[in-house]
Amino acid sequence: MPYAYVANSSSNTVSKIDLSTFATVGSALAVGTSPYSIAIDPSGTYAYTANLSTSTVTKIDLSTFTTVGADLGVGTNPLFVTIDPAGAYAYVANEGDSTVSKIDLSTFTTVGAALAVGANPYSIAIDPSGAYAYVANEGDSTVTKIDLSTFTTVGSALAVGANPVFVTIDPSGSYAYTANYSDSTISKIDLSTFTTVGAALAVGTSPFSIAIDPSGSYAYVVNLGANTVSKINLSTFTTVGSALAVGTSPHSIAIDPAGTYAYVANYSANTVSKINLSTFATVGSALAVGTYPYSIAIAPVTYTVTFNANGGSGTMANETASSATALTLNAFTRASGGVFLHWNTAADGSGTSYADGATYPFTANVTLYAIWAPKIFSHWNTAADGSGTSYADGATYNTAANVTLYAIWLTPQSGFFAFFMT
Repeated sequence: MPYAYVANSSSNTVSKIDLSTFATVGSALAVGTSPYSIAIDPSGTYAYTANLSTSTVTKIDLSTFTTVGADLGVGTNPLFVTIDPAGAYAYVANEGDSTVSKIDLSTFTTVGAALAVGANPYSIAIDPSGAYAYVANEGDSTVTKIDLSTFTTVGSALAVGANPVFVTIDPSGSYAYTANYSDSTISKIDLSTFTTVGAALAVGTSPFSIAIDPSGSYAYVVNLGANTVSKINLSTFTTVGSALAVGTSPHSIAIDPAGTYAYVANYSANTVSKINLSTFATVGSALAVGTYPYSIAIAPVTYTVTFNANGGSGTMANETASSATALTLNAFTRASGGVFLHWNTAADGSGTSYADGATYPFTANVTLYAIWAPKIFSHWNTAADGSGTSYADGATYNTAANVTLYAIWLTPQSGFFAFFMT
């Protein structure tokens, strides 16, 4: 099971929770003043908090649960931080000066000037492709679209419900949803057209955050004013049953990578509630954390592929990911001859095969072995692709003209490979 991290806005700390035992781990970690948001990079290596009162971002090494270096200054009163799918950049919503700051995570420095968006941005969501970001502007009840490749806004902001404080995107990248605090609704946005879809959906009083399960089937909304969580069927965009009571003033919700449980940060109760999503019921007692927990994030569960040359030579770094990802292209060679065919989970090729660059699910650690095929000389040819005149090995050639003859090699999988001699 992974770990969850809670930004405690009044005690200026981050609490760590072992989700397998639903217990806090050690002491809370001191960060900047008034951490209102926490985000974790896709590798699960570092977390970042947006510290409202000091207008900074704190970097945390999750392997040691310690802060890294000095806090980084961003715009005024940062309320929210998020990270792109590649883990290269973070984006910060600065509520006080209505801008978004961009941070290069490899150097932990800001990139250029902050970008002006709508009034009082509260939240940012990035689509799964990493191409666009969407900003919920609480002050003017709009959503701003940002082209991340140019870090510029795209067209006009889109009007949604009253005072949107949160925006999220479904796993397919097709739709975004905003939590509209003042009219207690959820707006649905078609991202292909950047338009709202139908009427906003009524939920509990003062919705403040939304989480979507990994399958993209259901959304869960924390209703700050009602002390509840609403469940939404996204295929029909309707609420499911009655809202579920949680702690006082729930501010944030996160769902584990398996989609089994949700965790709610209850601001006024100083607790986290656990919800079984299959039964939509709370599990046991709420867990005490720091003072005024404002945000909760769950670290991804990562798995590692180890590449084995299996009789070849060279080196390849292990590949680690938390979701389906293309495998690193083969860099091994075989000096004694042979052609790389594919990867296999067994050294003798009897396991599961993966083509070079194929997608691996990263749901378990695995060693992939390079499978080699011998190169078998077939014949000579006047064309590298074998389409010219062929000559058998040792055949008689009429030396009336100069010619380049290409060696045509056979392998069990790929037919032929061409090398040449003059």
